[in-house]
Amino acid sequence: MKNKKGFTLVELLAVIVVLAIIMVIATISVNKTITKTRTQAFEKNMDIAVKNAKRILTTEGKLTTKLLKESLDYDKNEYDYDVVELPEGGYLMRIISDESGKFKNVNFDTITHKGKYIGTTNVPLSDKGKMELKKLDHNMKYPGATALFTSPLKRCKETCEILYPNMKPIVIDQLSECNFGEWEGKTADELKDDELFKQWIGGSSEVKPPHGESSADFTRRICHMFEDIVTGLMKTGTTDAIIVTHGGVIMTLLAIYGLPQAKPFDWVMDGGYGYSIRITPMLWQRDKVSEVFQKIPLPKEDDEE
Repeated sequence: MKNKKGFTLVELLAVIVVLAIIMVIATISVNKTITKTRTQAFEKNMDIAVKNAKRILTTEGKLTTKLLKESLDYDKNEYDYDVVELPEGGYLMRIISDESGKFKNVNFDTITHKGKYIGTTNVPLSDKGKMELKKLDHNMKYPGATALFTSPLKRCKETCEILYPNMKPIVIDQLSECNFGEWEGKTADELKDDELFKQWIGGSSEVKPPHGESSADFTRRICHMFEDIVTGLMKTGTTDAIIVTHGGVIMTLLAIYGLPQAKPFDWVMDGGYGYSIRITPMLWQRDKVSEVFQKIPLPKEDDEE
């Protein structure tokens, strides 16, 4: 009986304390996972809402709370949305995560796009745009490369100067944004009574703005250019390159050549952001497709802060 093992009161308390600690650690871990999942869901909804807002601005020339909610299937959505038109132009969009009947998370995103068609109009970066780009460059990490290509328009060339000051970009005219002709600088609301515009916005790819280019012409131009760039990189053995261009160009190219397959507006991004793609020679030669594998810029590592 002397060798019979058991727990003394102190040992039992120790076991209970250990178990209690394990339970606390497990609870914290579960709570962190739940919080992370909610945050990811919130950010995903934010991203979708911003893309829809930009699409509405392009097609409608304006943004309202009603239009945004309709585009997001609001009745089935757990988030609340509201849009305010700013006196200085543009819109303020608010997305609220509503849990247990209380507003817990509020996120604001200013959409500076005023619904105007700005294609080949050679406007420079605004002072605010330059500041935001420099801030992105300081806080995040843009990829390096041995070749740099850019649109000839000022806003792209200035972007190259800020992000890649030590590189000399190769300027390619075909990297320009779509030419909206006489519709440049106008909103969809201003053009709503134009019969030609109605056909164009309705999806007719061969209709072109007066003195501009059709969607079909634009697509042919940038696809021919992109394939020429890829061919040149392969012939010279260049394994990394950067293309600085416009939203319309990026969305169209990724909708045609990108995997996973997605519609153009699924590839919408804010100014200063883009995507990294991977081109495998065999896959490219067979199917003319590329893998879109990450958004850029990337967060900096701790040792890069």
